[in-house]
Amino acid sequence: MKNVPEQPKLVFATSSRPILRGITGPWIRVVAFLVLVSLILQHGFPIGSGAIPWFDRLDVILALCFAVDLALALFKGGRRWREVYNSRRFEYFVLVLFLLLVVSAWILPPRASAGLIKFLHLESTQALTLNLVKLFLLSSVCIQLLRAIERLFGK
Repeated sequence: MKNVPEQPKLVFATSSRPILRGITGPWIRVVAFLVLVSLILQHGFPIGSGAIPWFDRLDVILALCFAVDLALALFKGGRRWREVYNSRRFEYFVLVLFLLLVVSAWILPPRASAGLIKFLHLESTQALTLNLVKLFLLSSVCIQLLRAIERLFGK
């Protein structure tokens, strides 16, 4: 028999290391799916005014799920918290940014808050907060989708 060299195996290079999650992968995918369904139903179809508060509550719960995922990942990392932070740095940045925006919306002086709310064509500080929560959810889902695409196709 001839000595035929083996064909090299195809390996997809990816820059991402395994990401430590606070909530397991399948559950965070369920949360991301619920976010997409919620946002599409709220902004893509006419819904009754009675359903809007339920969707707002769902959005807040889903945003808390993403925030808990990030917090638990740091705690699970233990002494490797810097590595965990560096692997999900952009997600932590987005979380802190939206927390600062929500807090600043509530602590602004009434006159400045009213001007901002009027500028954004909103009714109240609560509406501003809920819109920020929806924006946080959308950005979190986009990050999850980008990570999934990176894992699927490599770098």
